[in-house]
Amino acid sequence: MLELVARDTAGRVAGHCGFTLCGLGTRGATAALLGPLAVTPDRQRAGIGRALVQAGLERLGRAGVAHLLVLGDPAYYGRLGFAPATAVAPPYALPGDLADAWQVRTLDPAAPPPEGALAVPAPWRRAVLWQP
Repeated sequence: MLELVARDTAGRVAGHCGFTLCGLGTRGATAALLGPLAVTPDRQRAGIGRALVQAGLERLGRAGVAHLLVLGDPAYYGRLGFAPATAVAPPYALPGDLADAWQVRTLDPAAPPPEGALAVPAPWRRAVLWQP
């Protein structure tokens, strides 16, 4: 697990982002799940979320993680380089209106394309976490 925290100039928490290491498919690909990502309301739209995700991408890439998955707003995450994860099965079936929200970003261009089932650790194996 990788957790990043952004603080403002007074030392108060302005944002937080978590990344959980996971398995992907049967080829032994390394993957991580992004979430939660949160920015305090008064600091939103200031680039804090983007900076947290970017810092996580860099650290995960250096650690050899091939793919990063997220269940989130396609408009937001699309601007961060994520695309639909049509070949990766989430741990639980998603309602049809969330199909476009399941997204992936490849961190290692030499890695095989992301496909198969995402194997998450026990704290993420609760169906309620995957529903609106």
